[in-house]
Amino acid sequence: MRQLWFLDLERAPVYQVWAGDYDVFIAWAWDSNSRFTYVQDLQTGLIRIDADAASGGEVIYEGDENLEVGGVLDGRLLIGRFNPGGDLWRVDENDLAGANSIEDVGSLLVPLEGSEGFPSLSPDQRWLSYSSNATGRTEVYVLAYPVEEAPRPLRLSTDGGEEAVWSPRGDGLYFRDARRWYWVPLTDSEQQPFGEPELFAEGEYLNLPGLEYAVSADGSRLLVVRSVGEPTTTTLNVITNFFEVLEERVPN
Repeated sequence: MRQLWFLDLERAPVYQVWAGDYDVFIAWAWDSNSRFTYVQDLQTGLIRIDADAASGGEVIYEGDENLEVGGVLDGRLLIGRFNPGGDLWRVDENDLAGANSIEDVGSLLVPLEGSEGFPSLSPDQRWLSYSSNATGRTEVYVLAYPVEEAPRPLRLSTDGGEEAVWSPRGDGLYFRDARRWYWVPLTDSEQQPFGEPELFAEGEYLNLPGLEYAVSADGSRLLVVRSVGEPTTTTLNVITNFFEVLEERVPN
């Protein structure tokens, strides 16, 4: 049984909002009045939780598909479907109740090669980032939004990457590659709207399934996960005169 907790960084209370066999992918979405988080529960479905309600959640989808919410597009949810498919969809949240598949109520955002996931919308809703294995290796891409009929994805990562997260300032995004995090700045150039990836941080932090880091409100820091277990030490004793010791202890 896993538990989901909220920490209010301004008022500092910590409270449990959900307990279940949910997947580790958690996505935030908010408007001017409310803040919501969406959790994929392996047994129950897609859960919508009001961050201001302090507890509880509402099941909005009970299908067997593995979904992740990447934001809100024009009042509709942006959803990445990991299994089956690996594709990006738009769907009205109210239409999810009672649906057997997202294909029954949603619209495919854009047909792309490969398997896509981890969708994320820039704060100004001008860019859509996602991960794809179209080249045979998972990389980070962006598309201009609204998406054209013949989209031209821009690849941001150069040697693998996934889990792109936008800075709340809207001046660029981060992505992860194993235990390295990179920063990609937005530029003022129409010909080359994104700069080259810059190594931002690296370390022996936990690499968990799903999205496992967050960006601070000012975009300058990352919240990552590390093990809290005590370090273990293995001692190896070497006896250089083993046969002499053996003869002393076991004569004849």
